[in-house]
Amino acid sequence: MAALPLQGVPDCYSDAQRIVARSMKDSNRSSSGLNRTIAFPSRASQRGTSLFFAIVALVIMTVAGLTLMRSVDTGNIIAGNMAFRETTVSGADNGVEAAATYLNATIAPAPDANLPAGCTVGTLGSAGPPVVAPILGNCRYSARIQPEDDDGVPLIDWTNTLNIPVTTLNGNDIQYVVERLCNPDPAVVVILTKAPKIAGTTDRCGSEIAEGGSSSKSPTSGGGVSKVIEVMYRVTVRVKGPRNTLSTVQTILAR
Repeated sequence: MAALPLQGVPDCYSDAQRIVARSMKDSNRSSSGLNRTIAFPSRASQRGTSLFFAIVALVIMTVAGLTLMRSVDTGNIIAGNMAFRETTVSGADNGVEAAATYLNATIAPAPDANLPAGCTVGTLGSAGPPVVAPILGNCRYSARIQPEDDDGVPLIDWTNTLNIPVTTLNGNDIQYVVERLCNPDPAVVVILTKAPKIAGTTDRCGSEIAEGGSSSKSPTSGGGVSKVIEVMYRVTVRVKGPRNTLSTVQTILAR
């Protein structure tokens, strides 16, 4: 209903004031309508999306950290194993020196006898028929070549520490065996005072070398030049270190 002007009452508002008042009314009316149309979501309608992404990120970082730790641990283990292996190789040098002393002091007086007395010589065995299992030797010194495995290591029972003693040095267990490089067939006669032959029923077990002067090593004469026969011995050293580190070293000694 429109307001009717009162007669006799003067209109104290100007046209500009009426326009401003009308605009303020319209603005208040619009704000009231806006407030009525905006609705904020309730807590019950929230889904926890941020929490889900945070958990996924945390899992990824945890897995990455564990992988990094494992790779570092693996690197340290490899480096440690290499250091232990180098230590066993150094221990093998001590084994070679001990074998050389054993050769000169114990083997040289009676080179045709296996030591210790009554020890067992190894055999390769046979695939059959019938099947024959290989026998591991337990001689610290063998007057003939012992059977070998695919790596050229003689078939030795290293657990027989009575015949093949163990020397512990810097945490490494050192053992060695010595073989004279003669024909393994016992039917072949061993003669150490003559030059070697390629074929025949006699095994020389050594090599003939020329010397400028006389020598106590089985001298022979030929063309005015003094010659000696050097017998060859093979030394196999086995070193067992920490973390089951195992090294096998072989060398040839001439006497």
